[in-house]
Amino acid sequence: VSGTREERLEDWGRAAITAGPPLRDPILSPLRRSEYLGRPTLLILSPIQSRLETTLGYLVLRVDLRELESLLGTPPGDLAPSFWLLDDKGQILVKAGQVVERPGLEAFPGPLPPEDAEMTPASEGILVGLGPTVYGVRRLGRLEGAHLAALVPAAAAYRPLVDSRTRLLRAGIPMAVVIFALTFLAARQMLRPILLLSAGAKRVSAGDLEVRLPVSGHDEVADLTRAFNEMARRIQEGRLHLEETRDELAKSNQELVTANRRLEELAITDSLTGLFNRRGFDAEL
Repeated sequence: VSGTREERLEDWGRAAITAGPPLRDPILSPLRRSEYLGRPTLLILSPIQSRLETTLGYLVLRVDLRELESLLGTPPGDLAPSFWLLDDKGQILVKAGQVVERPGLEAFPGPLPPEDAEMTPASEGILVGLGPTVYGVRRLGRLEGAHLAALVPAAAAYRPLVDSRTRLLRAGIPMAVVIFALTFLAARQMLRPILLLSAGAKRVSAGDLEVRLPVSGHDEVADLTRAFNEMARRIQEGRLHLEETRDELAKSNQELVTANRRLEELAITDSLTGLFNRRGFDAEL
């Protein structure tokens, strides 16, 4: 009938009016491409009621989609999601804050909320054409049949976690190395008396009885070290005593040998002339 400018109602907009009983509440048309305008468009159709509650006509408003794009545009920030608007079947109307050229022809690569749920929990997946992505989809209660999807690249979503892990590794690895080194030194310091005892026992078993280990502290290891030193001292003293006894026995044996040889000479020779006697003669014969 009239318009603010030269307008033409698209067939799909006219169908929203003529389909079914007369409208009483305003409705929002699907977001579709207008062949007349050569771009996507959105209509609001509001019935004009008379006092007798009959429909006299319709006031049709064409929404400026630039406002919609400004609402769904990606806000600044690394973790800011990109917003997608979907219809009731999951077809894409607005992609990453921009109205697609032909709305409703491309399907959203992720699942929609089930009928008994308002939204899908945020999940990570590989979306076709988008790669690893963290996303969630929510029903829009005031816009029946519409869904709003929020997507964040997985690399951006997990960047704080990766950065935190990197910082933790940078700080944790040197700290772990220091702790390991201190633990190793402390353990070695604690094991040093035991290692000395082991080395001392090997030297004693090899015959070195002059081993004396340093004693420090008043713990059980120190008592064991004192006992080891005392044992080595007593073994050394016993060995020295045995060596002295052996020398004395060797000397006594030598004296016995000399005495026996003298007795043998006296038994076979004449004491006056030094010649063999009868016993010597018999022994030689």
